[in-house]
Amino acid sequence: MPLAHNNCRSLVTRCKVKDCPHVSKSHASLVYETGGDGIPTHQVWETTYFHEHSGAHAAVTTTNTSHQPYTATDFAVSLQNSQVVIADRTAAVIRGQCDLLSIIKLSGSMLTEIKKKLVLLVEGKFEETIDLIPSLITQWRAGGNFVEVEVVDGAELENMAIGFARKAWKKEMKSKEDKDKEPFDETLVNTSGINKEHRYPISFQVAHTGLGQLADGDCGRRLDQDASHNKGALHGMHFGILSKTGGHQLLYHMIGWSMRNEGAQFWTNANGAMKKAYPQRLEKPGKCSVLCELVYELCFFFEHVLTVPTSLFPP
Repeated sequence: MPLAHNNCRSLVTRCKVKDCPHVSKSHASLVYETGGDGIPTHQVWETTYFHEHSGAHAAVTTTNTSHQPYTATDFAVSLQNSQVVIADRTAAVIRGQCDLLSIIKLSGSMLTEIKKKLVLLVEGKFEETIDLIPSLITQWRAGGNFVEVEVVDGAELENMAIGFARKAWKKEMKSKEDKDKEPFDETLVNTSGINKEHRYPISFQVAHTGLGQLADGDCGRRLDQDASHNKGALHGMHFGILSKTGGHQLLYHMIGWSMRNEGAQFWTNANGAMKKAYPQRLEKPGKCSVLCELVYELCFFFEHVLTVPTSLFPP
C-alpha cells in the first residue's frame, strides 16, 4: 500500500461485476514514536466496512494483455540499486528478484523490457554518456594506463562503409554463375546516417599499467591473441591479448574493439597498440633473456645452496 499522508488515507474498493454488492472501506493511520522527531515510523490500516462478493464471477481475460499491476519501469526503478541484479542482469536473476515483489509470473517480453529500463537507469542514455568519454580517457591516462581511440571524420567513415559493402558483394557474387553476376554499384550503399562534418570513434585499445608490470615480473614472453564477433548492441570485433603467468593463470595485457572486420588491418592496429603500451614485452630476445636465466640461477643458488649447512661439505 502507498504511504498514508496527512495522518489518514482512505481506500475504497468495489466489485466490477454487475449487481455484486461487494464493497470495502479502509483507512491508514500514521504511527509516531514517543519522543521522536515528528516523523512517522510506520502506518496501520484498519478496515471499517466490508461486504462479501456474491453472484457469478467469471474470470476476465484479455488476449496479449498482462495482468501484472506493475509496469516494467516500476520493476526497474525498484531493482536499480540491487547489487545482485547489477552484477548479473540475466533474465533468471531479474525474474528471481521480481518474484519477491509480485506473485504474478512475469512474461519473457516483460523481462526484456525490465532489462532495457535497467540499462538506461544504471548506464544512462548513449547520447548522454558519449560526451563523458574524453574525461574518462584523461583519468585513465593520468593513472598511467594506456588508452588509444581511433577517430575518423564522416567522409572516411563513408568510404569504409562502401568498402565493407564491396567485400560483402564480392563474397555474394562468388556463389553465382558468370551470367548472373552484376557489377558493384556504390550508389546503392545507404550512408544517409553519416554526417561528413562529424567525427566517429571506430576502434579503441585499453591496457592496464598494473597488469603490464605484473607480466614483466613474471618474465613471460609468449603472447596469445584472439578476436570475436560482437552480436550485441555494439557490433564489430572485440579482441584480447594475453599471456600465461608462472602459476599457469591467464593474464590479459590488452583488450579492444574495432568496427573493422578481422583481417590484416585489424591485427596491425591491435599489435601496434600493444607495442606502444608494452614495448619491452615485444622486443627481440637478447640481453633480457640472458638476464632472466641469470636471475633464475641466482634464486636457485640463494634458496638451495646457501641454506645447506656447511658441515655437509668436506674440508
